[in-house]
Amino acid sequence: MILSFAWTTQAFLAGNKTCTRRDWADRTMLAWQHAWDRGNLVHDAVDKLLFRGGKRIGLLKLTCRPYRERLGDMPERDLAAEGGMWADLDEFIELQGGDPDKMMCVIRFEPILPESPQRKASHMTTYLVEAEHTQIEVYSVEADSADEARAEVQGSFAECPDFKVVNLEIYDRTIQSVAEDPDA
Repeated sequence: MILSFAWTTQAFLAGNKTCTRRDWADRTMLAWQHAWDRGNLVHDAVDKLLFRGGKRIGLLKLTCRPYRERLGDMPERDLAAEGGMWADLDEFIELQGGDPDKMMCVIRFEPILPESPQRKASHMTTYLVEAEHTQIEVYSVEADSADEARAEVQGSFAECPDFKVVNLEIYDRTIQSVAEDPDA
């Protein structure tokens, strides 16, 4: 799957961003929780949405199961984990609409930056995943082959009867590791 860090790209690249809060629909949150439950912990980090010309800036590794939390219950220390761009919790809450009772999805992760050791060449396939009567989600997966990527996407949504995988490969390419050791 993919997370976009449009506002906080620099904080992600500096290794300062290790948490993000998102106002996601239940189906998106469920997909991230299923990824954790299946051990699918490494995901793409992009600077903006792919269909808007986004580029991969690294990977992220989930460090706990995604969960929901009231904005007003956000710990002060998470300001730094969110990238350190806000003076206080009130400013962060205001950015999110100003309602401290708003429930947000919390994703905690470890950034895997371009200079970090990564996997060798792999296959990236992005699919459109459609929930009945709702908007379409973009779902991306990295695997050793297109068939493995396709199987992982379908497996992730097997327990979600509301989801239907629409097999439209809009982004399908082989990616070389950002930092390969030539002596390896």
